[in-house]
Amino acid sequence: MAVAQWIGQWAWVIAPWFWIIMYNPEWFPSADTAARTLSIWVAIPCAICAMVPAIFIKSESTLDKDYKPLSLSNIGGSLMKIFYSFIDSFEIKEFRKLCGANLLDL
Repeated sequence: MAVAQWIGQWAWVIAPWFWIIMYNPEWFPSADTAARTLSIWVAIPCAICAMVPAIFIKSESTLDKDYKPLSLSNIGGSLMKIFYSFIDSFEIKEFRKLCGANLLDL
């Protein structure tokens, strides 16, 4: 989430400068050419930054886990597990504060 926020904040920093670059005839002949070219140059670093968590955050493999098969008869039990997990999460005071801050955009 931190990487996504960081990338999102850079969009607000860089975007105003793109207008200046896009409409400068010395850099690009037209705005549509500038938009296509800049979108590629912006997408490359954003894609690299988005891959950082996948590369560096290690998690436990789930290949050898014994999960229940996905079927209609198991859906009710799975939904109840999810519901009880939500209840367990909201019993944590700090988690409730984070949810409230996100909801109120503080």
